[in-house]
Amino acid sequence: MTPYEFAAVYHHETKHHYDRYARSLGYLDWAAQPDPFRRFHGATLWPLRFSRNDTSPSHDDLFAPGTVPSQPVTLGTISEFFEFSLALSAWKQYQGSRWALRINPSSGNLHPTEGYLVIGPMTGLSDSLSKEHVEWQLIDAVADACTKPTTEPPTIMKIESWGPPLPPNRPPASARKIIRQRRSAIAFDGITSITAEQFYLMLDRVLPRPDRIPWNALGPPVCVHLGLFVHRVIGLSPGLYFLVRDPVKLAELRAATDPRFEWTRPDGCPESLPLYLLAQGDVRQIAGRLSCGQDIAAESAFSLGMIAEFEEPLKRSGAWFYLRLFWETGVIGQTLYLESEAAGVRATGIGCFFDDPVHELFGLQGTNYQSLYHFTVGGPIEDARLTTLPPYPMEMRAASG
Repeated sequence: MTPYEFAAVYHHETKHHYDRYARSLGYLDWAAQPDPFRRFHGATLWPLRFSRNDTSPSHDDLFAPGTVPSQPVTLGTISEFFEFSLALSAWKQYQGSRWALRINPSSGNLHPTEGYLVIGPMTGLSDSLSKEHVEWQLIDAVADACTKPTTEPPTIMKIESWGPPLPPNRPPASARKIIRQRRSAIAFDGITSITAEQFYLMLDRVLPRPDRIPWNALGPPVCVHLGLFVHRVIGLSPGLYFLVRDPVKLAELRAATDPRFEWTRPDGCPESLPLYLLAQGDVRQIAGRLSCGQDIAAESAFSLGMIAEFEEPLKRSGAWFYLRLFWETGVIGQTLYLESEAAGVRATGIGCFFDDPVHELFGLQGTNYQSLYHFTVGGPIEDARLTTLPPYPMEMRAASG
């Protein structure tokens, strides 16, 4: 079996279908779930500092050249880096159950991510764990082997990018606040709309411009495009749309999809945004059905499927590139989480969907393209039965200030 065949077999064996779900136990074995907070016995525990800085660039400043200055690598900036990427954002409680929410949201609240810092000799720095927001002293030899001390203090790279004009009357929103408050929605109201300007800006932010965060960290190639189900976007007709994230791929994507699609540019769409209308109409029912019957895909302002170039990249790069495709979908999702918060709405990823019917809807044949992940954005309904608790004890915050 070739590396491509190995990855392809796994992918196809784990698909959901209308008549059956992917093979599994059929239930969640809660008694055997692992501890979500990894610990290393005997490792020295070092407290990280919570950010006490009330000043923050706006979310939109992150995309404007020259507005966010570089910072030296210190205990404080490393603490902020981990706080705003891997820390807890809140705890939820219902009756006898209590669970943590993370700064990086997950649709099913599953977080198989560990963060490690490998850095040269610096006073007070080692590694991190999110539950207590702490640093751990692990194996100094790893850092010594991977880095070399320099005479100049290291710095965090200044990140600059650009984008289209902001929607009119959009108030500045603190980047710090947006990161700390972002959540996965559990239900949508089926009423809330967003404007076309907000919609266009959200989509623009997922375009992989090489000078733009976070795409300058992931790098090429661009393999994932968005098939969009538009329900409630003011100024835009409901229907099926497609965002070609690499405009060079437009011709081959048009050739690969249903020949009856229109592929017309929406009125008022920025020239820099490669968005195309495929077919007008009410697509709420099909959006919900394709996402395993979940109303959250239909009761939103819009939902989407992430359509990946599959066969050619895997054959070219090997089985490991299967993971790389999901990294790309993950970055798209996390960007949309932030953009949704900035627009005053909420979002969530959708991990359960019917793969092959998605392909049939778009007219995709064979395995050149595969749907890897779904996502939805709208007005949230809060579950009043749940109690929301702060992420960390207040005495811990005070001690680390």
